Amino acid sequence: MVCYITGVDSSGQESGAYSERVANISGKLGVKHIVFSGLENVTKLTKGKLEVPHFDGKGEKEDYFREHGAPITSIRIAVNFLNVFKPVKTDIAMEGLPLDGVSVRDLGEVVGAILKNLKVHAGKETGLSTDKRTVDNILEKPSKTPRIFQLDMKLPARNKDPTLKLNPNAKSFDEWMSEKND
Repeated sequence: MVCYITGVDSSGQESGAYSERVANISGKLGVKHIVFSGLENVTKLTKGKLEVPHFDGKGEKEDYFREHGAPITSIRIAVNFLNVFKPVKTDIAMEGLPLDGVSVRDLGEVVGAILKNLKVHAGKETGLSTDKRTVDNILEKPSKTPRIFQLDMKLPARNKDPTLKLNPNAKSFDEWMSEKND
């Protein structure tokens, strides 16, 4: 089994050549399973109306793995709750649109549950989320370190039910904020 998380270069792009080598070598070595930290190819999903290079790059890598017969399971992680308080440049209006989120602290148990049950998750995309909030909902929450932020994306394919099934202790945004502000 190979667990693969891609890196990002200084331009925000993922290294495609490295992913191709992982896919090709995995095939030659007979790797039975690749768990990949993936994301949707937004350009493909929106038929070219939106481009998000970081997402598109990961989506293209998923496609490459599948096209070359690599046994891939994609774990698609929602926005980390910690990142909603960081400035992000965007041209996408997010007002009123829900955004999925998850606490990075809850991910280890979720990924562990996926790895323990690969027969169920093999070859699938699992979109992880423990809460869905609008920008206004997030801004209503008091924080010890308030910061101005904008959100970078809106995407489908995240669902808290499978995430909570994999980790029943994973926290919603309110639970996470309560713990953070104690």
